[in-house]
Amino acid sequence: MKILFAPIHYFYGKNYASEFICAHEIFTRIVCIYPQALAICLIKFDEEKDTSHLVYKYSISKPFYPNILVNLELMYFYTIQALKLIKARRYNTIHHFLPFRIGRTFNPLFWFLGPNIKKIIGPVMVSVNF
Repeated sequence: MKILFAPIHYFYGKNYASEFICAHEIFTRIVCIYPQALAICLIKFDEEKDTSHLVYKYSISKPFYPNILVNLELMYFYTIQALKLIKARRYNTIHHFLPFRIGRTFNPLFWFLGPNIKKIIGPVMVSVNF
């Protein structure tokens, strides 16, 4: 199985927030089982030295609260990168890890990719005011 996490999250790192730690921990363990797995994020934290399984655009030292423009940039970045990687490396599974909130998020890759590619979403987060 060739898994592409598109996206893993806005940010990738093992510190700062439980969502980031959860994404980092799960992905690190998946790579041990499926060494061809790859993750796409918009921003990695400077603390992350091993980027061999990561595609990212920026590297920063601390997280910030992403606004709608950052969300759109993330969506554009992971969509373009994933389409290139699927064509070049023949991934057969797309996992939209985070962010995903019911009623607020969608993944354009799920529209573009045919039925031969498995699609996974999760974990799904429900907002506290839902």
